[in-house]
Amino acid sequence: GQKQRVAIARALACEPDILFCDEATSALDPQTTRSILGLIKDIQKKMNLTVLMITHQMEVVRDCCDYVAVLNNGSIVEQDTVKNIFRNPRSEITKDFLMHLVSTEAEPDSIFYWSKIPGRYVLRFAGECTDSPVISKLVRDYNVEFNIRGGGVQTVGDENFGTLVCDISGNPEKITAALDELRRNNIMVTEADL
Repeated sequence: GQKQRVAIARALACEPDILFCDEATSALDPQTTRSILGLIKDIQKKMNLTVLMITHQMEVVRDCCDYVAVLNNGSIVEQDTVKNIFRNPRSEITKDFLMHLVSTEAEPDSIFYWSKIPGRYVLRFAGECTDSPVISKLVRDYNVEFNIRGGGVQTVGDENFGTLVCDISGNPEKITAALDELRRNNIMVTEADL
């Protein structure tokens, strides 16, 4: 962490308008990563500085960035605010990045997997939906069953985003109706290719 702090100080010595951070936290432990990200955010606010972060870690994007461009094979595949990317990832690479915000231990802001078997559906909730009993309502109203494989709630800025990995069983028509109800309630549903 000290090397990163020295590199940041050296870069700021010439009072730049833009600070480029290329994988600034890639080799750091989680505590030092949080410290460096806090330092960068603090510097950005105090100096009214644009910070360009290059990273493979979506945790860094979630915790430190306002806007994101996702690159794949040298091309931008999607770009938007961080909140919109977490709410509605469109490209497969972005969805994959977001699914790898995974932990085998219950940590804040991570997705926790209870099952080694991947779920067929990925549900993405935003805002107030993360605190609503959406699943129990669907079970009651559509007579379907959910087998939850994993999930978690993350905070991006001031908004919560939930991810739920699950299987849904029951009458196929009722499953379709339940999925349509989820979508009507602004919950993004992605079906895995099994």
